[in-house]
Amino acid sequence: MLKRQNHSNEPGSLTPSAPVATIINTQTEIPISCDACDCETHYPIGYLRTLPRLTCGFCHDSREFSQLEVHVLETALKQMGFYLAGAK
Repeated sequence: MLKRQNHSNEPGSLTPSAPVATIINTQTEIPISCDACDCETHYPIGYLRTLPRLTCGFCHDSREFSQLEVHVLETALKQMGFYLAGAK
């Protein structure tokens, strides 16, 4: 998680080393690499949560997006300090 250092002694200032989190919208797009051609196609996080069938925008290969992949994506974002608006 990102840390903000505050060296100010002003009243109302942030606590030194207070964790900073960023809330991201479910319309934020995430690049997903194609298993067949390794090209990236961008999908909104909210769309990925519906466990869709993903189709590569380059070679048109398709596959299902799994619940495990959603869990890994959300866990990785949380570990990096990002929280989803309307998280489950």
